[in-house]
Amino acid sequence: LRGGRHPANTAVLIILHGLSGGSQESYIKSIACCAAMRGMRAVVINNRGCAGASLATPQAYSAAWTKDVRTAIQHIRDTHPEAPLLAVGYSLGANILAKCCGEDGGASPLTAACVVSNPYDITASNDMMRRGLGPIYDRVLCQGLVRTFKKHFGMFAKRGDLPDWGRVGDSHTVLEFDDRHTRRVYGYGSVEEYYEDASSSAHLPSVAVPLLCLVADDDFLLPRGGLDSYRRLNERNPRVVT
Repeated sequence: LRGGRHPANTAVLIILHGLSGGSQESYIKSIACCAAMRGMRAVVINNRGCAGASLATPQAYSAAWTKDVRTAIQHIRDTHPEAPLLAVGYSLGANILAKCCGEDGGASPLTAACVVSNPYDITASNDMMRRGLGPIYDRVLCQGLVRTFKKHFGMFAKRGDLPDWGRVGDSHTVLEFDDRHTRRVYGYGSVEEYYEDASSSAHLPSVAVPLLCLVADDDFLLPRGGLDSYRRLNERNPRVVT
């Protein structure tokens, strides 16, 4: 973000990674390089505990938690007041970005945003991980979550109000991990309540900045008829294009 000499009004591309990913991922590096080649600044927001970062508190990130992203974007706005701010999010990062844009409405400091492979409806997407290639994808994602949890177990263990810490490391699906860990850390009564609150689909009508949503029609996490339903949802808001 600070590298090189750029005019004060040089655009900044803010990049959000997917579940258990980080700035080290090849797709993140690629989009950052593309931005740099086009004369833009690029900055990656690493979620708590990701990309080798240590946790300062016994709280990780979640699909519903937009405060960290909002704080980072506001910091960039404060330090680069003349620069247009653009944002792109992938997978879980796409959901967080879309939800953040909807929550902020007209107060968003972003000029425009793009979400790629946004799960939209977390419950429906999680259900799709029980079908076809889904279980393979589910297992890989869960392994990444468990690795991150075990790395920061010492910090998480400082919370004395949460049971079943030992069972978290034995999770085999994202659903199990979220039920044993994520929803408890964030105070949800059930994993279903957490998924409902985390889903960005309900916030799309409130988005006030141009938002481009890119999703493959054959994405195996997309529920049957999901693309058409999201397009119909977006028709309620002309600023959102799928």
